[in-house]
Amino acid sequence: NVLLFCIFFFTIFGIFGLNIFMGILRNRCFTEVAGKTCADLTASIDGEYALMCRDELSPTSGVGTAYVLLADDDEQACAMSKMHWEGYFCPAGQMCLKGRNPNYGITHFDNIGYAWLAIFQCITLEGWTPIMY
Repeated sequence: NVLLFCIFFFTIFGIFGLNIFMGILRNRCFTEVAGKTCADLTASIDGEYALMCRDELSPTSGVGTAYVLLADDDEQACAMSKMHWEGYFCPAGQMCLKGRNPNYGITHFDNIGYAWLAIFQCITLEGWTPIMY
C-alpha cells in the first residue's frame, strides 16, 4: 500500500511540476558583448570566466551579437515573461536566454523521470534547498 501511495504521489506531483516548470529552470541572464560574436571571444571576458556563449539578435539594435553566461549569473534563474509568476528579470545589458539546467543538468522538470528524481530529492531533504529556493 505504501509503494502504491508513493507512485501515486510522485506521478501527481511530477505531472504538476511538468506543467508549471518545464523548461523554466534553464533560463539564465546572459551578458551582452556588443560588436562581437562567439567565434571572436575567448574563455575570459573582463577577468570573469564565461560558461556559455550564444549568438543572438540584439533587441535594441537588431544586429547579431554575442551573449555570454558569466560564472556570477549561473545560479540565478530568470523569467522571460509573467506567465506563471513574476520571477527575476535581467538588468540592463543582459538578456534572458536558455542555458543549462541547474545541478549539472540533473535538477529539472523537463520530463517525468527527472521530475520524480527532484521530488525524491525534496522528500529525502538531501540537497532540497537549491530546488526550493
